[in-house]
Amino acid sequence: MTRMRLPSCAFLLLAALLAALPAAVCAGVIVVDPAGGGDFDNIPEAVFHGTADDTVLVLPGFYEVEAGIPYPWPILLDADSPLLVSQGGAAVTVLEGDGTLPAFGVTGGVMDARMFVRGFTFRSVERTVARHIYSYPGGPVRFTDNVVENLPGYYAALNAGSGPDGLIARNVFTGPGDKGIEVGVGFEGVIESNEVSGYSLFGIVGAGAGVVVRDNHIHDNVGAACGIAAYGPLTAYDNLIENNGYAGFMLEGTAYLENNVIRGNGVGVTWPGALVGTVGGYVRMNDIYDNGYNISVPELMYELDFDATTNWWGTNDPEEIADGIWDCHDPMAGFCCIVFEPWCTEPIPGCTPVGIAETTSWGIIKALHRR
Repeated sequence: MTRMRLPSCAFLLLAALLAALPAAVCAGVIVVDPAGGGDFDNIPEAVFHGTADDTVLVLPGFYEVEAGIPYPWPILLDADSPLLVSQGGAAVTVLEGDGTLPAFGVTGGVMDARMFVRGFTFRSVERTVARHIYSYPGGPVRFTDNVVENLPGYYAALNAGSGPDGLIARNVFTGPGDKGIEVGVGFEGVIESNEVSGYSLFGIVGAGAGVVVRDNHIHDNVGAACGIAAYGPLTAYDNLIENNGYAGFMLEGTAYLENNVIRGNGVGVTWPGALVGTVGGYVRMNDIYDNGYNISVPELMYELDFDATTNWWGTNDPEEIADGIWDCHDPMAGFCCIVFEPWCTEPIPGCTPVGIAETTSWGIIKALHRR
């Protein structure tokens, strides 16, 4: 079918969901209609003919992810890949696979591939995007308003690579599978307002260069909710982290955790011992309760007093608070001591701090609380 370039800015006005796109997208809109009323009837062909200045607008329908078509899946991404967006959203625009192919791919040697995808359901695809090991770095990722129902296997539902200026937002990731969202060593960006559940290893995992994790609901994963080895700092706030089999946050390096609810996990917050750089940051103004251990740092070989003040621990009994923290006061627990005083007398918000305010004296008093 011959491609027709529509008067793009007028089309953007007609398609309200595209109204917020940057002006650069007005270079062209390529319409995919499975009934044959657009420029193409399949997504891979439309993406192949698009450029970074184009928008591929996909009309509602079921699109098969398969190899045996003239422009086959997976769609190969590069620095010139267009924005791919559905007209009707994830509820009515489904990319249906048979479990043997990913939806997108990045081949070896492509170090700047970008991925701008919004408003699809990915069902029974092997994974959303496959990255060759030599192409793990990448360009910016915008993965928003999607639903990913991936299959079991040692893959991440979304491998976001290691590019700058990333945004992974308002998605629903549902296992079974091993990992929900994975970011690479050089990933810089925001992971926000996602629901991630049902994974066997991690809800979110990676080693970012500066990652913000906010306003996510990460729950009922067999392993850890969020495991970030931060080469740059991890900042996490306003998340609901609950009912994960292992850790709510499994951290390495510097992390700033504030205003999160961390409850019902095997461990609330832990550092596994294999560290990246210097441990720093804080865990404060959070609700941390009903975890197997609320905080556990059994293997750190540093002398460190870590700031975990002004949290709500589910109790006002200092002995119960101390017993929920595995640190330097416990046998074979390394040298890291958790400073929990003052603590909050009620859940966040509404914290009224109580306890010993002088950090110079907290250690002796806490030791007395230990059985």
